[in-house]
Amino acid sequence: MASSRLLNNIRRIDIGLAIAGGVINSMLYNVDGGHRDVIFDI
Repeated sequence: MASSRLLNNIRRIDIGLAIAGGVINSMLYNVDGGHRDVIFDI
């Protein structure tokens, strides 16, 4: 019973981390050295 609750809590945390990681990954971008970049946030 306790192990079931523990696994459910771990699953919730894992799902939250996966969503947060996806959001952070979509915010990041790379610009090569010596180049400039413009982001149009529409």
